[in-house]
This record gives sequence, C-alpha cells and structure tokens, in this order.
Amino acid sequence: MTTSTRPRRIVSALATSAVAVGLCSAATAPAAAAEPGLEEILVVGKTLGFRHSHIDETTHALIDLGAEHGYEVDVWDPPNDSGGWWGPGSAGQPDLTMDSTPFTTAADLARYDSIVFVSPVDNTNNLDPAQPRLLDETEIAALQGYVHAGGGVVGLHAATDTMHTSSWFTRLIGGGARFAGHPRQQTATMRVENPAHPSMTDVPATWERWDEWYNYTLNPRGEVQVLMTLDEDTYDGGTMGDDHPIAWCQNFEGGRSWHQGAGHVDEAWSDPTFLTSVLRGIRWTAGTVSGGGDCVTFGEVDALVADLPAATARDRVAVDQLERRLATARAQAEAGEHGAAVRTLRPATALADALVADGATAGHLSGKVADLVTWQQALATTS
Repeated sequence: MTTSTRPRRIVSALATSAVAVGLCSAATAPAAAAEPGLEEILVVGKTLGFRHSHIDETTHALIDLGAEHGYEVDVWDPPNDSGGWWGPGSAGQPDLTMDSTPFTTAADLARYDSIVFVSPVDNTNNLDPAQPRLLDETEIAALQGYVHAGGGVVGLHAATDTMHTSSWFTRLIGGGARFAGHPRQQTATMRVENPAHPSMTDVPATWERWDEWYNYTLNPRGEVQVLMTLDEDTYDGGTMGDDHPIAWCQNFEGGRSWHQGAGHVDEAWSDPTFLTSVLRGIRWTAGTVSGGGDCVTFGEVDALVADLPAATARDRVAVDQLERRLATARAQAEAGEHGAAVRTLRPATALADALVADGATAGHLSGKVADLVTWQQALATTS
C-alpha cells in the first residue's frame, strides 16, 4: 500500500466543519451519509503539457461532491518544470497532491473505486516515443493491472490528449480516438443518444452549451457505446460530420471506462446537471450503479460468441445461430432500425441459454445479449 500522505481528508474535514459552524449546529449536524459502494476515488490532474484551468475547478468540485456523498478523494497533481510553448511548467495543486505517484502497483491502486483523469495533457501528440509521458512503463503497468482486475476509469475533456504514444491508454479512454484539434470556444448542441444510461438520467435530450468542442482522430463508435453526440450544424469548426460522438462508455479488458469530452470551461464545474452526470459516470465505472445496457457493444458480445466451444454439433449450431442473429441485429442497428434490432436480439437470449452447454457461460452471454436489447430499446426512443 502506498505511504503517500492524504491531504484530501484534511480538506474534507475542514469543509464539513465550516458548514457546521455556518449553520450554528456543530453539535448536532450529522456527517455526510456514505452512499453504498463508492468509497474512494483518485483524481489525476498532473500535466506535462498545456494546463487547463478547469483542472483545479474539477478537482475541487469532485472533493465537494465527496464531502456531500460520503466518498474520499486522493489527488495526484504535482508541480513540475515541464515547460514549453504553453509556459514555464505546471503549477499543479501542491496543497492537495499526494507526495508520490499512486501508480505503483495494481494492488496499491485497488483501493480506488475509480480513477478520474482530468485533462492531464502531456504533450505527446507529436507521437515521438522519446517524449516523456504522463505515465511511465511501471505506472501504466499498474493501471493495466487495476483495469484487468475490474477497476473503473473516467476521462474528462482532454483525457484524450495525453499518452498519445500508448495505444492501450488510447483505447481505454477513447476507444482508439485521440484529440485532433478544436475550433474557438462557442455554443453548440449536444444530443443524448442513450437516455437510459445512469449518467444520462436527467440530462436534457438536446443540450445547448458553451464549451471547447474537440474533434477526434477517428470515430470510436463500435468500439464504445456512444452516450452523446455533438451536432456540427449548431457550431463552426466540426470535422467529424453527421456522427460526432462527444461522450461514451465501454467495458474494457475487465474494467469499465466512461468519457465526457465537454468540460473545458470552468463554469461547467458549477453546473449541477453536468456535475451529476459526471458523478453518475464515476459511479457507473465503479459498478455502484447500473442500467441502460451497461455499455455493452456488439463487438463485446461477438467476442464472447467467438470464444464459445465448437467441438460438437450442438456447439456449432449454437455459435452459428448466435452469430447470424448478432450480425443481422448489428446491421439493423447501424441502419437506425433499433426496434427491428430488438426483435432480432430477443430470441438470442433464449438461444444462448438453450444451446450453450456450460450454464455459467450461457448465463453470462444471455445477460450481455439482454444488455444489447436494453441499449437498442433506449436508442429506439431517441431515433
């Protein structure tokens, strides 16, 4: 276990005391009630490149939410002298940061329900392998072990503009998509694609916001489940066309990943609707909330079917029938025929239970197919 100091807990205690004094009821004010499941998160704001002003705002917002909802926050955001065109270096958050890297081993990271990467730009977008990265080889190995053991990861705004030379990290945060550039800050419209996901609950279906809107190197759809898209007809400078994902989630190598591309402007981090969505995204990665198909994709289910045994005639029938239904449903979904995809998928859950010999495997597979049904039902309500 890391021996780093934990200044966050001091901040939380001070904040709670201040509230109590302000209410003149310190003796009777109850402590913040812990919500089951979410106990501790790690916020990573360390930068080796351009530093976003919202990193401090986001960190304090997550600390305040922790005080309100009963979870603790560690911060990794040390000052450093990694200067460049953006300035002389990173001021970091010396009053909050841990005194040494938390990315030591997967076992040390296991204390965290989720790790939140808050725009930790590291200036690796030139793809030079010699350029220092946010995480070195030892640190990324610890993160990989954490994810493989079921850990949750959240990427906020410029989390797609770091670790460009690590294809694994790029897939973890962006489904393969990296930051490519952005136009001037302006008002644009975000559209909720999957309103059934917990992080999209109470988010306006059509949400007009002022922010800095990122273009990405590729469209991650298919690798991730898209939660929100950006309407390029509502602003200038979009380069991705009619399908511009801006928020997404995925089940990734045993863990869970959730990303929100908005949040550049400081004002976002005092917006209750935006904050609630981010908190629910964190909770989803931690596995304390569930729903909306839990970010299952066709590719994820295809991989499960591909791993089924095919040694017997029964096995081969199961694999063939499942593959056919999944391929048909995927084509229907990609054509926007989500209701038809639901009708195609529903029998596949029963097929998995009936034709897959191993009960545990059948149950897991049928559950994932049921998640696809839930996801497609949600999309049918917005199409």
